[in-house]
Amino acid sequence: LDQIEKDKKEIDKQEKVLEAAKGSLAAKQAELDKNVAKQTATLTTMQEKYSTVVNEIDAASSEKANLQSELTGIQDKIAKEKEAAQKQAEQVAKQQAAEKAEADAEAKRQAELATAKKEVKTEPKQEVKTAAATEKKASVSSEAKEMKKEESTQKHSGKEMYVEATAYTANCAGCSGVTATGQNVSSGTHKIIAVDPSVIPLGSKVYVEGYGVATAGDTGGAIKGYRIDVLVPSESAAKAFGRRTVKITVLN
Repeated sequence: LDQIEKDKKEIDKQEKVLEAAKGSLAAKQAELDKNVAKQTATLTTMQEKYSTVVNEIDAASSEKANLQSELTGIQDKIAKEKEAAQKQAEQVAKQQAAEKAEADAEAKRQAELATAKKEVKTEPKQEVKTAAATEKKASVSSEAKEMKKEESTQKHSGKEMYVEATAYTANCAGCSGVTATGQNVSSGTHKIIAVDPSVIPLGSKVYVEGYGVATAGDTGGAIKGYRIDVLVPSESAAKAFGRRTVKITVLN
């Protein structure tokens, strides 16, 4: 009985120790649960931030791709506009060169006609002995008269308009040399233009800027509306004339 009483006291003592240990463990468990909850909340917040960053990265990548596509489109557009501007500049340069060549040729022609006119006025009245001299004098006189007639006609007023002008020649492979009105222009010395009769009646006298006074004596399949085709002596002259916008005056 003494031993039992002694063991009981020892058991009671151990129970108290265990109770104290149990309380300490409970406090530690509560602290641990609190820490776990705190860490879980922190982890959740970090995961949300990570998801936000990933979404922002995806959005930035998509925006970068869009900007790259727009940049490529802009670069292509600039390249095309630059190429078009270069082609236009080349065309303008060619047109200016052609116009300058025509202006030089016209100035030379006017100078020659002026010289011929002067020679006609100062030529002594004597009988020409050779056929060649007679022909030369007739040619010079004809040119001077034509120039005088043209200058006189240019002073007249009439219906003015702007048209797109090209050039053609009767001296080329497959060309007949006969106009729509039946006039033979194979010599290349005629001042003839092809017109749309609904705009400029056939037979009209027309002053063409940079060409002179001509007769509307021909038509063409491509000559519709405000377009004309001027007759020049050769195919090379037609190519040099090119395509241009000119002012014309319908004299009658």
